[in-house]
Parts: sequence; C-alpha cells; structure tokens
Amino acid sequence: MNRYGYTVLPNGLRIVSERIPYFKSVSLCIWVDAGSREDEDIQPGTAHMLEHMLFRGTENRTGEEINREIEGSGGELNAITSPEHICLYSGLMATNLEKNVALMADIIQHPKLDPKIFEKEKNVVYEEVKMHRENPEKHIFDALRETAWGCSELGRVETGTIEDVRGMSIEHLREYIERFFTTKNILISACGNVKHDALVSHVEKYFCDLSENEVVKRRKRPVFNSGEKHYTGGERQVHLGIGFESVPFTHQHIFSVKVLSMAIGGGTSSRLYNVIREKEGLCYTIFAHNQSYDDTGLLGIYSGTADKNLDYGKQRIVEELARIGEKGLSETEFKTAKNMLYGLFTRRLESTEARAFLIGEYALRLRRFVPFEEIYKMLDDVTLEDVNYTANRILNSTHACAIIKAPT
Repeated sequence: MNRYGYTVLPNGLRIVSERIPYFKSVSLCIWVDAGSREDEDIQPGTAHMLEHMLFRGTENRTGEEINREIEGSGGELNAITSPEHICLYSGLMATNLEKNVALMADIIQHPKLDPKIFEKEKNVVYEEVKMHRENPEKHIFDALRETAWGCSELGRVETGTIEDVRGMSIEHLREYIERFFTTKNILISACGNVKHDALVSHVEKYFCDLSENEVVKRRKRPVFNSGEKHYTGGERQVHLGIGFESVPFTHQHIFSVKVLSMAIGGGTSSRLYNVIREKEGLCYTIFAHNQSYDDTGLLGIYSGTADKNLDYGKQRIVEELARIGEKGLSETEFKTAKNMLYGLFTRRLESTEARAFLIGEYALRLRRFVPFEEIYKMLDDVTLEDVNYTANRILNSTHACAIIKAPT
C-alpha cells in the first residue's frame, strides 16, 4: 500500500495524506488558501475573526456541541490564521476519522455567524490583540513587518487593530466566505493511521456544499522600506528588531536562507549569540527568524536589552551582519547550521501534526505533492557557496528597524 496519497477531485478540491499504519491517531488539516492578505479590500482582521466564528456554531451544531463532540471522542480542534492561509486542524483517534471529517465539513460549509455571538467574540479578539502587544517577541515582529511594509497587506497584523475589529460586520465575514471558501481554494491534509482512499471517500461524502467558483486574489507584492520606527510597550527592557527582505517560499535559495538564519541566530553556536551575548554581554535573548510568503520574505533578528545598551547593541548587530554579508560564513559555521536545521526538521517530523502541516503547506504553495524525501534533498543540496551568495544578496541591502520601549 502506498505511503503517500494525492488526489484532486473533479471540483478542484485537493487531498494529500501520509499513512503511518502503526499509529492509532490521525492529524487532519483543512486549509483555506487565503489569509489576512485577502482582508485588504474587505476589512482588516476579517480572516482572523472568521477563524474565531467558525467554532462558535454551525447551522447544525452549537459551539458547545462542537467542542463536546471533538473532545468527547478523544480529539482536539484548533485553528490558525496567517497572512496567506486559514487552517483548521485536529488530532483524533483513527477510528473516528469519518466522524471528524463530517464535523469539520460542517464547520467550513455551514457556519451560523450569529450576530449576538459575533459581538461577544469581538471582546475575545480585543483581549487577544492586547495579549499580543504585551508579548515582546510577538509584538516586535509585528512592528518589524509594519516598519518594513507599512500599511500594506503584509504590514498589518493578522488580528487587525481594536479599531478594525470594532468596525467589522457580519457582512464582511460573509463576503470573505463567498470569495474564498471554494473547492478550488481548499486543501485537506492528513497524517497518521489513515488510508488515503477512505479519506477521499469521506471528503467526497461530506464536503459537498462548497462553492465551485473561481477565486480571484488581488495580492500586491509590498515594497520593502528601510528606516527605523519606535513603539511603546514592555517594561524593563528595550526590544529591538532588525529585518532584511529575504526570498519567497518557492525561491530556489529558500533553504540557503534557512541555513543562513540558523547560522546568524539559531542557537548557542550562532554568530550573534556568541558575539552579542557571550562576548559583549549585551543581552540575554537574541535570535534570527525567516518568514517567507508567496512573493517575498523577511529575515528578522530579535534582541532584548537594557535601554543604556540599545545604541551600542544595535551597532554591533548591524556590524556583525554586514561582516557576514561581506565575508560569508566559515565552513564550520555552515556545517553546524546545516546540521542543526537537519536535526530540527527531523525532530519536528516525529509529530503527525507537524507532518500534516508540512505536506499541506508544500502542496498548497507548490501546487503539487512534495514528499519529505524531496525536502531533505533540498536541504542536502545547499552548499557553503549558496549560503554566502544569499548572505551577500540579503545582508548587503538596506534594513528596517523596530524598537519597543517602555512608556516614559
């Protein structure tokens, strides 16, 4: 029996799965190939609010019944909204696969969108917005995106602001569903003790009320802006974010960027950890993170430091990044970072949830099935020359800087 399965139904809905027969569970993801970027001409925060409202009841189940049904059968259900996707995901016992597919189909196809519940849910999202702003590591990357991309579709935070949420209506959510919840814009991924043919059969049975309309997306590649912006937040530390424009998810050098990010700030052997923390003693936390999208990317560095060390710390970080851009990584740095990334990826694949996420995201973005062996090969093929070429292209360009300070 084939380990992997990939099916495109006549209506355009895609299904991808990996079978691990010795497991007793399944991780199931329902992907909508649209996210907060699609809020641009509706209302900021719509995709995220819709994610919330999907769990608050359907035409057939109340929100409480949804929770009881999934948890009462030994499963769990959650969702996430990113700039480019909405994803509902669940962990379930393999014996309950059909029941779970039926439940998630109901959530996606028949949301009730009750106006009274909607107004209550706004209060929940207000608190989520405030929570994110009080989390420095979350807030700094939101601030860095805003600094780099301004008020564009990638510069805005996924939740929208409190003012955005306050100005939202049920009609915004209905418009989003009508435009983007279609068979050609949805993909289902699963991993665990799941037979692909059975999964396809369940999907055909229960996902029968989706629109088959064509999807028109109006995404615009945002212009990257250099410069520095200051924000208010935090308490005892200053939070610093420095960002460079990197590459899209499908770019030929995407794995070179991943290795570069790891070498810059991916662990205790990374360049910035050793120079800024160990040698200079300027911070406790410093790390790098790359986030790639359909048409661009952001390589960001975060550090928390004392106000008195801000200027010098920022200077030393920028100097070290410029040095990497000019001279590249050493052979030792390259091998260490590549091995770390290899190990991180391997450990991540011990989880069926992570595997379901990965095969789903790659199938969405590359428009085909991508086995894990191919992903490993893309990493294996990266050379030191590739990484140093990428470092030169990215780190020698202008950068954006966001700084969060406590209110005075």
